[in-house]
Amino acid sequence: MINKRLKYLIPLSVIILGICLLILFNWLSGLNIHPNREKATIYIPDEATYEEAMDSVKANLQIRNIKILEWVAQKKKYAKLIKPG
Repeated sequence: MINKRLKYLIPLSVIILGICLLILFNWLSGLNIHPNREKATIYIPDEATYEEAMDSVKANLQIRNIKILEWVAQKKKYAKLIKPG
């Protein structure tokens, strides 16, 4: 009896977990940034800080979820890698 339940429960659990992971991945890596115009150019001044760079991004782009952008920037260590231009 228990063996029969496990036969159906384990594949069902794997499918549900897979769907949840797919939704999470799409939420994190999906299209999050849209230009305010058809084409957007962002200029980051020399010796700009992380906050100044993010202000430039926020002013020129429409961001669906700013928390995700900041989370990715933190994980990629963007504050240490800011390049002007």
